[in-house]
Amino acid sequence: MTKAASYLLWRSDFSLIRNYLLDHLKVMISDSTGIPPRLLPKGFELATYGGFTGSFLEADATLNESLRAAYQSGPPRALPFRYGYIDAAKKYHLMVLTRATEP
Repeated sequence: MTKAASYLLWRSDFSLIRNYLLDHLKVMISDSTGIPPRLLPKGFELATYGGFTGSFLEADATLNESLRAAYQSGPPRALPFRYGYIDAAKKYHLMVLTRATEP
């Protein structure tokens, strides 16, 4: 579980920690500061809750777009509570990342 992590897992200099998490997690609950879809290897599924228009803090535009696209493409799921950061439009959001298959 991660929240309010200042988008550190989005950064290349945090790839060691991000890759460790990807190698060992079965389920990860996060706000938008978790691992964005563009950085996910095959074998993971991302379920989104609430809404996302952009990162609360300045962060990579390409990764922002990949996360925005994930929220737009998935089925709408309400999120009636705040978990971690709000997004740029003050929307609540939450992501559930699961391992779909064994690596």
